[in-house]
Amino acid sequence: MATVYLVVTIILYTSFVYADDGWFWHVTDFHYDPTYLDVALSCNRNASERGEFGDSWCDSPWKLVTSSIEAMRDKEPNVDFIIWTGDSTPHIKDNVASHDMYRDIVRNITRELKSKFNSTPVYPVFGNHDYYPAHQFPPNNNLMYNEIYEGWKDWINDDGQKTNFQKGAYYTVKISTGLRIMSLNTNLYYRSDKISRLYRYSDPADQFQWMAETLEHAKNNSERVIIMSHVPPGVIATEKATWMYPQFNHRFNEIILEYSDIISGLYFGHEHMDNFRISYKSGSPVVVHLCAPSVTPWTYIPGGQGDGEPTRNPGIRLVRYDRMTGQPQEVRQYHLDFKLSNVNKVANWTLEYSMPADYQMKDLTPSSFHGLLERMKSKGSAEFTDYAMRRYVGGASNDRRVTHCSSQACKKPFICSIGNVDLAEFEFCDSDGSSRSPAFG
Repeated sequence: MATVYLVVTIILYTSFVYADDGWFWHVTDFHYDPTYLDVALSCNRNASERGEFGDSWCDSPWKLVTSSIEAMRDKEPNVDFIIWTGDSTPHIKDNVASHDMYRDIVRNITRELKSKFNSTPVYPVFGNHDYYPAHQFPPNNNLMYNEIYEGWKDWINDDGQKTNFQKGAYYTVKISTGLRIMSLNTNLYYRSDKISRLYRYSDPADQFQWMAETLEHAKNNSERVIIMSHVPPGVIATEKATWMYPQFNHRFNEIILEYSDIISGLYFGHEHMDNFRISYKSGSPVVVHLCAPSVTPWTYIPGGQGDGEPTRNPGIRLVRYDRMTGQPQEVRQYHLDFKLSNVNKVANWTLEYSMPADYQMKDLTPSSFHGLLERMKSKGSAEFTDYAMRRYVGGASNDRRVTHCSSQACKKPFICSIGNVDLAEFEFCDSDGSSRSPAFG
């Protein structure tokens, strides 16, 4: 009996010693509208009753922004760091916006994060809306890069990254656990950035070269890397197009695959919806892209009219990760029923789901995500129904476009976009979600 007790004690002690997990928050797409309480520039004609915590047809009021950050602090204040993946400014036209407006919005949210998490480093990136005029990020030094760097430099905490930031708003940080954070400005590759198209840049701001060189250096020094940015690579399921110019999307994916053995995960915003993608190498899943949902409940209206997309709730995301490898261990997705909060005059942020448990996954490795994708392909898949609902952060529970998307024809673009991050792969994707393209085989 004593021997058994000793063995159990040793096993428990060993597990305790080597289980070094930490937490970080991922927050994205605040899209704060400073005019929400008066002229409401981000709202469209359907916004009839603007509540204090937001409206489906508007960007975020300041009360929603501060509520989300306060919820992060209240749910888990002791995080190792925060990932902030951009788009802090509203969806408004350039003729009613200005450089000063956008700069001041980013500064205000920066101050709010510093106030609520005063000793916690935040690793931020620009979103495509965080530059004036919107989307037009230049591949060279400019006033916005310089001004925002002054507010973020104590988080970056490395004067050696100043040149990279001022050149293209990208940087890298080696954190205390030995992991490397790589913060990219993928807005340079965005299809709405006319500068890249007009001047036919093959490598805007030399970011691809820097990205490959930094990953090569990390590999040579046995470092694991967490990559974050705003605009994700991959195909938009509903549009059959990439967010990035195709050549940039292809090159980004090439680099990711080349260094997939040291990349612990990729984290993005931009899409406002909860989703994931998987990169494959020689047919095997090697890295997972996690796209977090937005804080703003703003609804996109294709063509500027119609009913728009299903309602989505604001979301914030907490990630438990292995401090040694960077591998995510758990994702806790929180959301705010903003309509109910408007009625009750109180913001009640609640846990929507936890991954891997609520998807019946063993863990959050690429192979487990692949297994989930395979289960989602089957007819009547409960996993796909859950995924479709969670894309809208609990806001589409009564929307038939979501609740009744169970046919193979309805599911196909979503399934294909998860497992085919390159356009050539997606275009050759069969109805079962597999790709016949040799592009990345």
